[in-house]
Amino acid sequence: MDVKTKFRFASCPARKWFAQDMKDEEISALDTFIGKISKANKIQSEDLQMLYYWYSKITKKHERPSGCASCIRDLITEFRRQLGKIESK
Repeated sequence: MDVKTKFRFASCPARKWFAQDMKDEEISALDTFIGKISKANKIQSEDLQMLYYWYSKITKKHERPSGCASCIRDLITEFRRQLGKIESK
């Protein structure tokens, strides 16, 4: 639940908070990007920058990109979950 409240395009089913609008084109671009890097064996530097660009855009937090493999994997997994590509636990 903590992570879900950080993403601007997720909303609470109990109507405690509402999603902020993201344009369909932005969601589609994010979906395409996440699909691309999910299939990669190794994330490239420019893709890591883009991953954190999307994170910053959605959460309004400006964090420096982390090279931590588990942090990157968790972030990609959460994006996929938010985009409806995998079910929540």
